[in-house]
Amino acid sequence: MAPPRVSFFTPSGRFETGERICVSFSDYHPELWNPSWGIESVLVGLQSFMQEECPEAIGSMSAPAETRRKLAAASHEFNMKDAMYVQLFAGDKKEEKFGDDEEKKDEDDAFCRYCRLPGGDLIRPCNCKGTTRDSRKRPWNLFVHGPLADIRSRFCSGSNEWAHSSCLAKWQYQAILNQNTHPKYQTGLEKICNVCLSEFRVKKHSREELMVSFTGAEIANMVTSSCLLVATEKSSKRNVELMEQYEYLVDRLQHWTKSVFLITECRKSPDGKKQLIVGINLTQKLAQEVAEHNARVLANLGLPPDTQQFVGGPVQESEPYVLFSVYESKLKSHNSECCWRIMQDKESKDFSVYYTSSYHYIALALEWARDAIIEARLYWGCACWDRVQLLGEIARGGWGLASVHIGVWTEPTNQCWKSTVASAIYAGANDFSKF
Repeated sequence: MAPPRVSFFTPSGRFETGERICVSFSDYHPELWNPSWGIESVLVGLQSFMQEECPEAIGSMSAPAETRRKLAAASHEFNMKDAMYVQLFAGDKKEEKFGDDEEKKDEDDAFCRYCRLPGGDLIRPCNCKGTTRDSRKRPWNLFVHGPLADIRSRFCSGSNEWAHSSCLAKWQYQAILNQNTHPKYQTGLEKICNVCLSEFRVKKHSREELMVSFTGAEIANMVTSSCLLVATEKSSKRNVELMEQYEYLVDRLQHWTKSVFLITECRKSPDGKKQLIVGINLTQKLAQEVAEHNARVLANLGLPPDTQQFVGGPVQESEPYVLFSVYESKLKSHNSECCWRIMQDKESKDFSVYYTSSYHYIALALEWARDAIIEARLYWGCACWDRVQLLGEIARGGWGLASVHIGVWTEPTNQCWKSTVASAIYAGANDFSKF
């Protein structure tokens, strides 16, 4: 159900020895794997890939032709020094031959595309057809590069016609685990056969149901507005290591490192099929030199020049979002269509924090609460997740959830992450967190 790790040990001048080779049918790309390919397909794919020049691919190299000829001439002597090679290929072995009757019998017997075993509860999961005698005599031209849509023209459908219901369910489960949490990078292998490109007639698992089972219903139900999303210690530590090693990752990873996001909105996507989760980062202050350039924006919004400014997230970075605290007793009215209360002091009930966004509504909200405002903070940009995506990231161990508390607003930003990460709850170990 998972792709192989591919490494070369014989020097060839084409691949680095002892290193993982990045091809579309290796463990570098589990989201593209098809378990019906088998060892023959992988070997044919490697042969095809070896004849290409891809020095930029991980594990590949491009030695001069003269060097490759010398390595090829020395390869037999090199291999004969390897005990495993000698055991597998250099001993006295009788050549195995299969007659037409045996081949015909193998063709006629229906067997599962996943486990390769005949019998049992076999179903036709998609539009793939059985193997023909001619197709068995041709090597499969496994695709090495290119989109999934190329598979039909590059890859014989093979023996994909049949599958056990249980094996299909196992594959759909594994296919979901193998894919990225972000919808943009998901291939839909659990829904669509990546050989004939038709939808599976039976879908045993859905991504949302699996993610909820991994996080637990309690955590899944906490993903609502006025909840805190906190980066875990483990994921933050890993991000710090990556940013120290690769400078170009700093801008991408700093949003998700030792950060606390206040979930401010849970709304339907434009097509109505998904729920979008919007949050703003409470822990990343805007650089002072950048903040000073926003004096005119602050004035237009009705905010004082010393207003604290933050990087709210990587989405819509030029759009303003505002949190402001008020004394409820000083508000002229308690109903406003331009903002809503996001947290409240449980003891006094008089100290509250409101949320609003967009230039127009910010100006209206500040005017509505003008005499009651204690402090306002401006956030540039936000973060946005598909609900199922966020549940996946929580299940994988990247985030925890905590109930909102007024201390998040009053304590220093450098203490916000430390206190929240200690009080949050997290998903337990599960199959998704192992990836």
